[in-house]
Amino acid sequence: MLCFGLSVAPYPDSVSTGTSFRSKPRKAAGPDKVACRLLRATAAELAPALSVLFNRSLSTGVVPAICKHALMQPVFTNGNSNQAAYYRPISLACVCCKLLEYIIRSEVTDHLDRAQQQSQRRAIWLPQEEVL
Repeated sequence: MLCFGLSVAPYPDSVSTGTSFRSKPRKAAGPDKVACRLLRATAAELAPALSVLFNRSLSTGVVPAICKHALMQPVFTNGNSNQAAYYRPISLACVCCKLLEYIIRSEVTDHLDRAQQQSQRRAIWLPQEEVL
């Protein structure tokens, strides 16, 4: 049984719809040094392996260690480049981990939307229906 009933279908569509494959291919690589461009180009070939990895992570509740690390990079905004106040931090995380986060987030929000629709339906009294 998978965590919260979530599973990832082992076909390219489940992977290619993720944020990493819709994001710009020129995005920087994270700590795993795998670029988004590479994942986009090999999405069909990597989808079954990523699905196995994601399903195993969801079923065991263990996240790969690489997903727990990110590279912090300062990005200059404007002003004096010699002062730290004019830089903002960005974190470069593993693209595959971002995809797993996106899949989990979309499944959870879909579940919450369905639950909210059911609770709203239960809260509405309709004359033709019996109220419990």
